[in-house]
Amino acid sequence: MKKNIKLIIVIIGIFMVGVGIFIGISALDLGPQQTNDSRVTYKEKVLTIILKENPTTPYAWTFTIEGESLKALDDKYISDPRGQMKSGVGGTHIFHFEGVSEGTAIIHMVHEEQFGDPEERYPIEIIIIETHVESDGVINYVKVVN
Repeated sequence: MKKNIKLIIVIIGIFMVGVGIFIGISALDLGPQQTNDSRVTYKEKVLTIILKENPTTPYAWTFTIEGESLKALDDKYISDPRGQMKSGVGGTHIFHFEGVSEGTAIIHMVHEEQFGDPEERYPIEIIIIETHVESDGVINYVKVVN
């Protein structure tokens, strides 16, 4: 009888440890999901694109969105802290997009000259990002296609 009680206590203890581990793993914030391009990540409803940029040149990043399932939230430029107060030093441009409705959206990121005739501009880099958004706005698929 005492052996059965000890066995039951051990089984309950093992069960409780298992439940604790399960709850701990479930509560972890695993951070943003990576894509096939380290500059592009997403988590829940927000897609983040982080690109190098130097506003002291005539080149800057712009974007267009095909589709209605994403909207632009914000974008900001952060100067490289090592080069603050130095002419010609670049930094990072961060773009945030939000999933708003079910569907597919394609973001075209273009790094091109910002001055002169638009018909004569030549981009130095183009990034195309395919996304799929669920009906609740959660982004569930992102792929950089070039």
